[in-house]
Amino acid sequence: MPQRLAKPLSAAAVVAMLAGCGSSRPDPAPVATVHVGGAVMHAEVAGDAASRDRGLAGRPALRDGQGMLFVYGDRTPRAFWMREMRFPIDIVWIDRGRVTGIERDVPVPDSGLPLYRSPGPAGRALEVPAGWAARHRVRPGARVRTATTGK
Repeated sequence: MPQRLAKPLSAAAVVAMLAGCGSSRPDPAPVATVHVGGAVMHAEVAGDAASRDRGLAGRPALRDGQGMLFVYGDRTPRAFWMREMRFPIDIVWIDRGRVTGIERDVPVPDSGLPLYRSPGPAGRALEVPAGWAARHRVRPGARVRTATTGK
């Protein structure tokens, strides 16, 4: 079968193709100040499917006072797994501005990927360093308020 020769690319086409190649770093995620009961933390917002799927996978750690806030457009029961997690966390399940449950000291997986499920509908979930919820006496029913602080 004969092969067709590709048309040479114009300089403008080459420039357009290379424009996106300058940096492999994605734009920084927005950060929210999250008030959980009397505790305050700064959390990276995972507000789209790609960032929620990636989560904290592969990161070396979280400092105390830092976390990741998973924001969904609906209220449904959630299930998380710890694929490629390198440190233990607490998961704070949130719905309608209240803590609905807490999964404490979720370990780094050593075999298999167990699921951690919300106790009911959750429009949000907050992942924080293991022990954070206990240190700050976070309990189900605690009020949660968030304010996005930008990128």
